[in-house]
Amino acid sequence: MQGFGFLLFAIQAPLLGPRPFGLMSVVMVFAGFVEQVLGECASETLISLLDIEDAHFAIMNTLGAAVSLLFGAGVYALAGPLARWFGEPELLPLGHTMALLPLLSVVAAPANAACKRAMQFRPLALRSIVSLIAGGAVGVALTLMHFGVWALVWQVMTQKLVAAVVLWQAVPLRLRFGVSGRHLADLPRYAVPLIVSRSMSWASGSVPRFILGSFLGVNDLGIMSLALRLSDIAVQVFVVPRYAVARVALREYARARAGLGDAIRQLVFRYALLNFPACVGAAVLMPTLFHTWLDARWYPGIVPAQLLLLMGMPAVTLYTVGALLMALNQQRAEAWLESAQTIAALAVVLIAAPFGLLVSAAAIAARPFALLPLPLLMAARRCAVPAAQILRPQLPLLLASLGMGAVLALLQRILTPWVHGLLLLPLLVGTGAAIYAALVALLDPPFAARTLERLKSWWRRASATLGLEP
Repeated sequence: MQGFGFLLFAIQAPLLGPRPFGLMSVVMVFAGFVEQVLGECASETLISLLDIEDAHFAIMNTLGAAVSLLFGAGVYALAGPLARWFGEPELLPLGHTMALLPLLSVVAAPANAACKRAMQFRPLALRSIVSLIAGGAVGVALTLMHFGVWALVWQVMTQKLVAAVVLWQAVPLRLRFGVSGRHLADLPRYAVPLIVSRSMSWASGSVPRFILGSFLGVNDLGIMSLALRLSDIAVQVFVVPRYAVARVALREYARARAGLGDAIRQLVFRYALLNFPACVGAAVLMPTLFHTWLDARWYPGIVPAQLLLLMGMPAVTLYTVGALLMALNQQRAEAWLESAQTIAALAVVLIAAPFGLLVSAAAIAARPFALLPLPLLMAARRCAVPAAQILRPQLPLLLASLGMGAVLALLQRILTPWVHGLLLLPLLVGTGAAIYAALVALLDPPFAARTLERLKSWWRRASATLGLEP
């Protein structure tokens, strides 16, 4: 999904320029609230219920529809003030149209929860891929027809609509509504802390964009959005899927903690194995990527993108602790942690935004590193998981990633004057992958031996299937 999303962006960014993406970032600050907060809260609440009935899903459908319609009306009403605040008249019709987005975003939350509770992730993958392709086709077509920012609007609307339809068609759960006082009483215990937590998470990601746009303007906000998107890709690909599985799989330790330490070590290692080299390697390759792909309108985003890509590395610890807290039903602790992160994010942006794009990016990137002790302390106090158990598995992979990054930086500096970017990028990516694999094998021989044995086993099975064995 992220690969296809990046391909769409690769097509649209050179044609549209930063401004349309900045306008969409402003609108999505408010239009995205329902999906990022209420939709996720609805899904997580239904997952957290130990004993669940169909009536729980029905009442969540009712609550979701009512609240999303209310927030849609709010987005419609805010369109005028937003247009005046930013001095961008185009925000008025954009806001009016995007008022439909909250309903499209939250309607699939109960079906999402049903799939995750059953550990059935195939329908979720199908939903994501099909909806992204449908939305992408609409977005690219409208981009090529010179619809400007409206290409992005209808791309998002199509994607959310198709996602909801596909998911409800894929799950053995009827879309029905209802109200039950007994079942409603089961929800607040989980829902209230989750609403606080997800609201803080939304605020830490969205409100800073509003502040940055107010100081920098929508053009620089579009550049910052690109940098944040590149940073988000590594986390969404290499961390979030494992978090979605771990958040459910670790529930078995809610009653008995035996074996939790080993499960945490394996989870952290798997988080970091690809996330660390992706963040470091991509940060090193940003100059070549920007000059090969984009025009001069985007070049001020090179250094911000490099800084924000490194921000993905603390995500290993943050998502590990988040999955642990949620699986062990420590929703209040997770809400407190998200609140602290949000307060820090807002403070950082308010201080840094008046000093421009580069200072803002540096401050935003430094925040998760500075706050890393907070989740580690929370894991130790609420889950009896010491910090060393989370940090130690990351060390060999961190060293391997930094070593690979240093070699890539040197090669890029030497080869850039002589090799075109279209050839240089795959050359550097392949070299970086080989160097990283060699360093991991050197620093963690047991893992390298297990991986080699798995590859041999896979090759034997593939050869037998294809009839290649003698």
